[in-house]
Amino acid sequence: MSGHKDEDDPDFMSRHFPDAKPVRQTRQVIDSQKPKPHKRPQPEPSVHPEPPVRVQDDEVPIYDVLSYAGNGIQKRLMSQLKRGALPIGDRLDLHGLTVVQAHQQVTHFLQHSRASGYRCVLVIHGRGARSAGNIPVLKMNVHSWLLDNHDVLAFHSAQTRDGGTGAVYVLLRSPGGE
Repeated sequence: MSGHKDEDDPDFMSRHFPDAKPVRQTRQVIDSQKPKPHKRPQPEPSVHPEPPVRVQDDEVPIYDVLSYAGNGIQKRLMSQLKRGALPIGDRLDLHGLTVVQAHQQVTHFLQHSRASGYRCVLVIHGRGARSAGNIPVLKMNVHSWLLDNHDVLAFHSAQTRDGGTGAVYVLLRSPGGE
């Protein structure tokens, strides 16, 4: 042998595969556009009314704990919710959203979560520490929206590991329950 590999020999294919025919090469145009990332389905804007927006005179301080237990919620279940001991079915992060966007997302998220059979979910609203005047606008509004939502049985500010007073565990009605 002359020291080079058979693969480098231009006659390699014809010697080893005498019945093979060369393939005609064509140029293939490759679409350079990447597929768009999958996003969570957005609610229809017309489906939800304008959110009730809380004003500053009924302010919730940044580090205040949010807590609510509806009628009939057992102490043991509420204790589990407070400790973050219930499995979290899904999470929603509202950072960077306007109040209107956040309201639509929260409404859709709670409906979807309940329909999916999630018993406990986490809503991350932030503390508002970087907002103008350190006013926790989303936190105040999320508190109000949760109180007004029929699907919500109870809620409590999260443990530090899940966002502390910048997030809230939400206990939902079971899908078939009224």
